[in-house]
Amino acid sequence: MAGRSSSGAAADLNGATLNDCDLAGVNLSRAILTGTTLLDANLAGADLSGARLERADLERANLLHADLSATVLYHTVCAGAWLDAANLSEIKITGGSFKRARLTKARMQDASVHDSNFAQVVGAGASFHQTHFTTSISERARWTRRCSSTPVFSTSVL
Repeated sequence: MAGRSSSGAAADLNGATLNDCDLAGVNLSRAILTGTTLLDANLAGADLSGARLERADLERANLLHADLSATVLYHTVCAGAWLDAANLSEIKITGGSFKRARLTKARMQDASVHDSNFAQVVGAGASFHQTHFTTSISERARWTRRCSSTPVFSTSVL
């Protein structure tokens, strides 16, 4: 499955239900995933760079080593997702839920996070260089243990 058709257009998986699917290593760059449900899906090593995930549900999804750079997440649920060593650089997140997600050794650089829930996240060794969190919740999150650039929260609940 490729993120683009032979004509070069981005894949449109608007409203698709892909729960429990094995999509490891798939190319979904620039894909439109509005309202897509990917509960417990395996997206390890997948390329989701530049994709639009609006009102998508990736609860408990495996996104180990996935590339989500320059992705737009708008009211997307990633609660309990495994994002260890994922590339989240230049990502734009608004109204996202990452409660109990794992971000160990993830790279979230030059990113923008607004109105999102990062409660109980595990992010040891993660990098947050130039990432801005505004009006976000980070209760009981564990960002330390060799975490480079502990995230800076503005008007947040810590």
